[in-house]
Amino acid sequence: MGNSERVRDYTKRPITTAIFDVGGVLINQHPKAQNEAVIETICLETPKDRERYYALWHGQKLSSQYHRGRITNPKAALEFYDLTGINLLADRQPDDSPLVKVSKSMTAKSEVLTIVAQLSGIGVTPVVLSNSMQAGDVLRDLGIYDHFHEEHLVFSHKIGMLKPDREIYEHTLERAAVDDPADAVFWDDVDKNVAGANEVGIHGRLFKDEETILADLRELGVVL
Repeated sequence: MGNSERVRDYTKRPITTAIFDVGGVLINQHPKAQNEAVIETICLETPKDRERYYALWHGQKLSSQYHRGRITNPKAALEFYDLTGINLLADRQPDDSPLVKVSKSMTAKSEVLTIVAQLSGIGVTPVVLSNSMQAGDVLRDLGIYDHFHEEHLVFSHKIGMLKPDREIYEHTLERAAVDDPADAVFWDDVDKNVAGANEVGIHGRLFKDEETILADLRELGVVL
């Protein structure tokens, strides 16, 4: 459909801002769950080592700390390094880090990126909101952020906030200059993150595929 044929249905409240998660929405996740992919990459073969990995990453909350960009349990981080060779205390992950390798294995969802470009073309502001980590910076090489302004890229590890906490949604709205949360829609593939957006007043929608995005947009008055 050409640009001239894309119209907004003003019989419904128009959406001005479209917010997208990254993993599972703008990109295809690693064929295996990310933790399993990392475990495979570092060759943790024994059940005891795998159990220790999860006890540190989740039980000691290294995952949430790393995604906030702030490790507050350095002892656990050092244990994690001894087990995996991944230094969570480093300012930057080297290219051979398992976290970087797993990130590099991901691919862009071209159909969703086409929708992002179309939304931008009709004046709807596209925004990224991601529970991210520094190793994920390599995703820029996929071109997934080409249709987003830099100030509209909201990464948890850079701002010290995490979905589904209310503050990160409010921060995102402020960054995008959205006065009324009802003017924004947000897609994520995790239920609790969608619920967090809805609690703030954003139209939170569970992502399944590009067709669900188009259907959600039609419901909210935007036709592509």
